[in-house]
Order: sequence, then C-alpha cells, then structure tokens
Amino acid sequence: MPAKTPEQVQTLWEAAMNAGDIDGVAALYEKGATYVPQPGTTVTGPAGVKDALAPFVAMGAKIKLGSDTVFKVDENLAVMYGAWSAAFTGEDGKPAEMSGRSIEIVRRQPDGSWLYAFDDGTGRSS
Repeated sequence: MPAKTPEQVQTLWEAAMNAGDIDGVAALYEKGATYVPQPGTTVTGPAGVKDALAPFVAMGAKIKLGSDTVFKVDENLAVMYGAWSAAFTGEDGKPAEMSGRSIEIVRRQPDGSWLYAFDDGTGRSS
C-alpha cells in the first residue's frame, strides 16, 4: 500500500520493518534517496537501504517511530522531525536497545504517493 500522506510513510516503514519485510521498507525510498544509517555514512536508493538495514532485520529489531513535527514545505515536499526507539537481540545474544532523533524529507511522487527522499535517523541525536 503506498503512503498517501507524509506521516503514513513512517507508519508503513515501521510496520514493514517490524514484520521483517526489508523489501517493503526499501520500497518507501525514491530511486535516488539518501539514507544515513549512522553518522558519517550514507547510502543511496532502495538497494542501499536494504543493505544498511538487513543486519537490523536479522537481529529481529522492533522499532517504534514517531513524528514530533511535520512541516509541509509545499504540496509535494515535507520535512519530518521525530524520535525512534529499537529493541533487538545484540550480537552477544542479549537484549539490546537504541534510540535516536531523526530528520526525514518525503516527496510526493507523480502517482500521488509519498516516498523518502532523505532519511537521517541520527540527524538530531546527541
């Protein structure tokens, strides 16, 4: 199901990630989207997103996303500021958690759906 609003991009991302559907997560990114999996590292497009997030899927990550602010730049572009948390099984086999604050830019596509153009999950983390 395509996202019909900027906020729904996050809802669909969270649902796909928590279901272990890495293809569903990657489908929420534009072909040339930039994803920042960690500070100082970027990947491009759905294939880059899949590669970057595959380890989290393998660890059984369960993620909760939330938007603090959604700022519509115009009818086709929105900036979202939010917070997230993740629980997963660490490499040592023990439960682990992490969290951050994100900056995301989503763009309306020609078919009316919304996709990530830029996603930095640590962009506002201290």
